[in-house]
Amino acid sequence: MVTNYNSSLKAQGMTIILCVFLSNLVFSQSGYVPLWNFDGYCIDFTSGEAVVKTLDSKYDNTRWYVDTEGNLRLIYKEGKIYDGNFEEINYYNYPVKCSVFVPTPGNDKIIYAIGTEGYFQIDLEKKEVISDVTTLTLTNKYPLIIRHPNNTDIWILYYDNSSILKYLITADGISYIGEQAMFDNNISNDFLQISLSRDCSSFIATARYKYYYGIFDQNTASFIVTSKYTDSNVIKCMAVGISQNNDRLIVVNDRRIGDDYVYQIEEYPINNGIPDFTKYTVIPTPEKKGGLYMLGDILYGPDGKLYASLGSSLKEVGVIETDADGKSKYTTIVNLNKYQRFRPSCPGSWLSEPQAPCATNPPTAQFNNAHVCYGDISPLSIELSGTPPFTIEYTIDEKSEKVENITDNHLILSASGHYRLTKVSTLQCPQGGKIGSQAEAVIEKPLKKLIIKQE
Repeated sequence: MVTNYNSSLKAQGMTIILCVFLSNLVFSQSGYVPLWNFDGYCIDFTSGEAVVKTLDSKYDNTRWYVDTEGNLRLIYKEGKIYDGNFEEINYYNYPVKCSVFVPTPGNDKIIYAIGTEGYFQIDLEKKEVISDVTTLTLTNKYPLIIRHPNNTDIWILYYDNSSILKYLITADGISYIGEQAMFDNNISNDFLQISLSRDCSSFIATARYKYYYGIFDQNTASFIVTSKYTDSNVIKCMAVGISQNNDRLIVVNDRRIGDDYVYQIEEYPINNGIPDFTKYTVIPTPEKKGGLYMLGDILYGPDGKLYASLGSSLKEVGVIETDADGKSKYTTIVNLNKYQRFRPSCPGSWLSEPQAPCATNPPTAQFNNAHVCYGDISPLSIELSGTPPFTIEYTIDEKSEKVENITDNHLILSASGHYRLTKVSTLQCPQGGKIGSQAEAVIEKPLKKLIIKQE
């Protein structure tokens, strides 16, 4: 349910309940921002439902930080930083435009203010800046903020034309970890969209009309592309996301249909960890004309639903839900006076407790047969499900074998012997998934040639 009403947001005394109370949700996570502010409005999740509120004009174009007690503590606006009561903190002539606030791991009273030119630290109790500015040239003001699996450190990832730049925040400071080349050629920051699944196990990236899907390794902040696709009928992908249970992509496309251009929210199925980009269904929305290259956002809300801010001529925010028949539906919840991307301040979309994809979507492996003859036209195969690449461990005549980087959903075996599956694993599930009921199989030894000699 989404309720609309006019209300002035008061920072003083406002308590924000973090979404740990959503324990009944399959994918419930703590660490989400329960207040999203954009274009004179706020989506307030503190009641457990999304409530749209009208903001006082003083909150226009601001970035917020909310502490672990649920209080609005920092506000950035027009080169100045204020406390939650909109009183300026003890620092002047800010040289850094603040894109995001991030708490120091292990000490949430010390906050990093990070922008495109650098960062500095703020003491919440003293209400003052306590460090010099450290230069950090970041050309993209919309970073991916992701909790490290150790549940303490925080990744900050920026895309810069050809590579992902990796920074890790620890109790000792911010360190540059390295970079990863992402795509076939340079792609402008203005066109790139990257979104993670809610459990951080996979990602989807788009650049105008190109799609890149694959595995995200949360330990190393590495992106492993497993599928690529180019759609010549797409003019511009505006926003992209992955459904809560990882079974479909949600994409907002500016698509060419005949001689016309239209905005469409499209669903692409994901089967065994592989998206089918050749098939999509359209989620009905109010018809809008396309043809403008504005980006949007698709983000997970603390209530477990997907929210989309749609740019250009749409100028609206809507919620994407699944109905009783398993079909997705889109509902507009607020019309905007102007288009503005809404990116909640830190904690960000994926600043969450580490998930357990082994519990929710484990890889599986079993033989397709129990007995085949050597050289049979139907060979013995290990059938796999889950998100590739797979690693298979098995024994043949009690000798251990291991095969890595299997990208297909099966592995053909040809050597004769008695096989027994011992483990199937993936990057998201290194501890191992499920071995099916058909865990053993035999390939009979080849018959020796019978040679009859004439005397």
